[in-house]
Amino acid sequence: MKETLFALILFLVSACMDLPALADDQAAILFLAVDGSDSNPGTVEKPLATLGAARDAIRKQRQQQPGIDARVIIADGTYPLRGTVEFTPEDSGVTYEAAPGAKPVFSGGTRITGWEKQGEHLWQATFPEVAAGEWYFEQLWINGRRAIRARTPNEDWSYLRGALAKGRDPVTGKDADLSHGLIQGFPDILAPLAQVPADRIGDVTAVVYHFWEISRHRGRIYDAENTDFYVTPITDDDHTLPFIKFTAGSRYHLENFREALDAPGEWFLDRAGTLLYWPLPDEDMNRAEVIAPRVEQFIHITGEAEKPVENLTFRGLRFLHGQYLLPPGGHSDAQAAHGITAVVMADDARQITFENCEIAHVGLNAIWFRSGCSGNVVRQCYLHDLGAGGVRIGNGWDNDSAPSRRVSNHNVVEHNIIRGGGRIHYGAIGVWIGNSSDNVVAHNDISDFVYSGISVGWSWGYGESAAKRNRIEYNHIHHLGSGVLGDMAGIYTLGMSEGTVIRGNHIHHLRSSPATVFGIYLDEGSTGITVRDNLVHDILYSCFYQHYGRDNMVENNILAFSQGGVLRRSRVEPHESFRAERNIMVSQSGPFVSGTMHQGQMTLDRNLYWRADGQGADFDRKSFSEWQAGGQDAHSLVADPGFADLAQRDFKLADDSPVLGLGFVPFDYAKAGVQGSPAWRKLAAEPSFADFTLVPRMPPVPPLDIEEGFESDTA
Repeated sequence: MKETLFALILFLVSACMDLPALADDQAAILFLAVDGSDSNPGTVEKPLATLGAARDAIRKQRQQQPGIDARVIIADGTYPLRGTVEFTPEDSGVTYEAAPGAKPVFSGGTRITGWEKQGEHLWQATFPEVAAGEWYFEQLWINGRRAIRARTPNEDWSYLRGALAKGRDPVTGKDADLSHGLIQGFPDILAPLAQVPADRIGDVTAVVYHFWEISRHRGRIYDAENTDFYVTPITDDDHTLPFIKFTAGSRYHLENFREALDAPGEWFLDRAGTLLYWPLPDEDMNRAEVIAPRVEQFIHITGEAEKPVENLTFRGLRFLHGQYLLPPGGHSDAQAAHGITAVVMADDARQITFENCEIAHVGLNAIWFRSGCSGNVVRQCYLHDLGAGGVRIGNGWDNDSAPSRRVSNHNVVEHNIIRGGGRIHYGAIGVWIGNSSDNVVAHNDISDFVYSGISVGWSWGYGESAAKRNRIEYNHIHHLGSGVLGDMAGIYTLGMSEGTVIRGNHIHHLRSSPATVFGIYLDEGSTGITVRDNLVHDILYSCFYQHYGRDNMVENNILAFSQGGVLRRSRVEPHESFRAERNIMVSQSGPFVSGTMHQGQMTLDRNLYWRADGQGADFDRKSFSEWQAGGQDAHSLVADPGFADLAQRDFKLADDSPVLGLGFVPFDYAKAGVQGSPAWRKLAAEPSFADFTLVPRMPPVPPLDIEEGFESDTA
């Protein structure tokens, strides 16, 4: 039966994909199957069992036949990964693909069985490996759902009742900077830490929120008398320290101690090897698929500057269940979860393709084309339930002065569904481009991230930047932010970016906390960027925001419904900040312009403005005539644009719309998002986000009741 199946597979592959036959001495075709063996030759009758074995078999065959192309056909089933699979220049020119109709899974996790009921609510499993210090995990998946690591508060966060810059470190006994190492919280949150054994306090994680990022700290000592929790300070990154100070009112929550396990869906793993889980009402632990991760990184593609890895293709494969362990000293990033790697890492790689693949249930980013990567493609992949972000291209601070051959360029990310990111590292991005040029990010569907959708550039101010001529086009970016972080955007840029184009994107339903979220955000030094033909609506703060920059063009966009001004700018500089022409701007009740727009140094003209509530136009507390008298919008109009159904967000224009006389060119915003089969489009449209509102989840701050004393005074 197995031989017949593989013969059929070979026939289909050869006939439908125009592959050479096995007898062709110019190609090698190997087979993988879950019931294969790595001692087999990799034939139809005797398939191999692992990716590493297939790679090694091709290397061996190339010793007799140098330079031959190769293809590895992978049958259905789940293939355990026991470590990272490394690919080097000698592995170039190979395709690893699913057999027709198959969806093979490469899993870095282990299924957990042997559950026993413990008390009224909890179930328990035990692990000698954990007790022996050979294994530990900080993620768990129940029936494909990421379970919640025991935490308090169960939702939202608590607040620091105070902050201390200088004090006595109880571990060293010396005076120290405690501005990012001491949590002075309210007793209702911290008092249960008194029940945690002193030798387990290091497993308690404090997650502290810092506007656009978070820091994760391990516990050091809990002072029950003063309700003070000393945690690991972040001290190893000069780029991080200025952003992680603790202040009175800073938000935080705690994770991973037994006393926090108090709600359905939560779990806790003790170092003694006991795993406890409180099931959801519809979960049967006798039948549930429970998986914990072991392997952090799945694939590492490592070339050399003068000898890259080339022409590797991965098609139709699924990579699931990736490990992440918080380092002993904790972790923090200044922005965009910059220090977190990916389950697929590539350096000095060219023409690497991931197509129709899935990466999910991982603790890191999905794919990172880091240094010296060009001509690579991520196409029609499903990247979801990610500890960090989706796709990263280029490098950041550690590549500021790299030779040009090490700067990644000309990569493509298109028609992917990227959702459910930042599950551990909240500041992560759907698609991030650092010091990298000439990339295309197109027709992706990006949603359900804590922070921003797409970020381009990694240079603050007007210094030299390698991020040039990037094209961000026809992406559907929506339902970002969960009222957790601020200073975020659907599309965010940094630095000198001449030739970069942002066009045809549909961005909507973004919220943040505090309320600083923007549809398109040109941050520090953003220069030479064209923003055209985008539909941006239902943004908690502003549809378009420029902090500072120059020579940017904002034209032919539809910008509608934001609470902090449709257009906003911060810093005024001697040069022109941007030109905004032939745009349609709609406000429900707020102003059309805000920030420093009234101070000039930008040009607005031939725009159409409309207040959906029928009231007079508000231009930063000025009427339209007063605004025009200041030198702006000489040929613009305040008029109903004639949308098909504004209340239902149908932005199709009537043939007699007055905006057409201003030179506005209608565009089809339905082109944004993934293209392809009906099934692929249906998957992109699957989440309804019915409960997503633009009101940030901001619980009231508890009253501060601080007792001044000498215990914390080092004077």
